[in-house]
Amino acid sequence: MSFLSRRIRSFVWVGLPVIAVAGLYFGLRDGGAAWKAHNGDGVAGTFVATRAMCKVTGDSCSTIYGTFTPAGGGAERTDVVLYEAPESLENGGQVTAIDTGAPYGVFPTGGGTAYIMYSVFAGGGAVAAIAWILIMVSKFRRRRASAAVAAEPATADPIS
Repeated sequence: MSFLSRRIRSFVWVGLPVIAVAGLYFGLRDGGAAWKAHNGDGVAGTFVATRAMCKVTGDSCSTIYGTFTPAGGGAERTDVVLYEAPESLENGGQVTAIDTGAPYGVFPTGGGTAYIMYSVFAGGGAVAAIAWILIMVSKFRRRRASAAVAAEPATADPIS
């Protein structure tokens, strides 16, 4: 078996299922909430930044955590992420936000473009799952057909 053949086999048996599970999990877990935010559905309120997690030292902080307070009253959510936070947001800064039920955070009013990323994750996961299923069905059909041919009894020569 060649190097390339082994790599393709590994990708089919391990890579496709991993891509399918990860894409569907992340795409569907937060995708619905991102679409709701994009459509303006959810609980409006105010997000107040309390801390930032910076992956790069300096001005660039990629994740802003804070407290979300619903405008109409209700339970406050603490230590949540503001997805697609504006770059100018600093500790103590506040923006209007919408809570759509995402497990770890809230979205800025208007929803941003996170729904596109989650849709791509879910779509990629679905394509990987369908491809894996089709490959497995085809493989098992070929295996069953070759087993059936091997199990057939030898036929006598009709001329003799």
